[in-house]
Amino acid sequence: MNYQEVNYQGKYLIVAGTNKAGTTSLYNYLSYHQQIIPAAKKQTDYFLHPAYPLIKSSKKTKVKSFLQHFQLDSLDNKNNYLMDVSPDYIYDKSVIDSIKSELDDNQIKLLFILRDPIERLISWFQYGKQIGELNQEINFEEYLILQEEKLENHITYCAQKTGKYAEFIQPFLDNFPRENIHICFFETLKNEPSLLMNELCDFLKINSEVYKNYNFTISNKTVKVKSKYFNNLYKHVRGTVVSSLEKYPKIFNLVKKPGQQVTKLYKKLNTETKSGFQLSKEQEKKLIDYYKADVKKIEKLIEHKTPWTRFNA
Repeated sequence: MNYQEVNYQGKYLIVAGTNKAGTTSLYNYLSYHQQIIPAAKKQTDYFLHPAYPLIKSSKKTKVKSFLQHFQLDSLDNKNNYLMDVSPDYIYDKSVIDSIKSELDDNQIKLLFILRDPIERLISWFQYGKQIGELNQEINFEEYLILQEEKLENHITYCAQKTGKYAEFIQPFLDNFPRENIHICFFETLKNEPSLLMNELCDFLKINSEVYKNYNFTISNKTVKVKSKYFNNLYKHVRGTVVSSLEKYPKIFNLVKKPGQQVTKLYKKLNTETKSGFQLSKEQEKKLIDYYKADVKKIEKLIEHKTPWTRFNA
């Protein structure tokens, strides 16, 4: 079937940011709703520029249409949303023109989920070790020295800069209707997921009763890898399967559940819970000073305080 000839008249939900802020859990929660049709692959990266440098997986699958990431037999309801959760969109300005050239502005809802930028930086420090971007022996102070202000290398090395969310969200606010953009928080997702889902259902104008008895579980936690070899082997095999099948949403959806079981088994065998991490007072003060002005800009945008209490002093 020719995807370019499909006359889809429904709406779109694009979760455009940010990474390390619970987007996998959010994808799972939103996918449960009958009016939301998720892309076969959570993170399509469809609208990212081909040369986007911050993630290694930014090679876009060569599809002719955004709709090719979805099952065609689900595209006939005007009350539905097609959902793409690609949290790196926030850091690529070219995404804006790419979205506007292919989708109807008035049918798009943009969602940004943000996390305390200091906690997110710590998460990237730990995750960088998990994926092999950072040496296991590096400490946090050394990691801060490696941080870059230009977005030219893997996001592990500009995680500090990418926590200044306001400057990255502003271009989207300048190009899309403000009422179609919503900013929410990882902390609410983690501590009060039911409250957040009610908030998002109100934003999308869909029924929130769906989540009344829903079992909220956190997905994709940062962990410590036992064997780097088996971790690399798992990522290679998984990446090959995903890139081969994501152009065929029906087949992809058939193998998704078995794939999740394989991932669950892998994590059981080759990962363990990360030990706690504690910032020094000097490090925390330095980072608060770095982010404080940007946090104030976010609060101005949302017209209330963030849940990041360390910035309230």
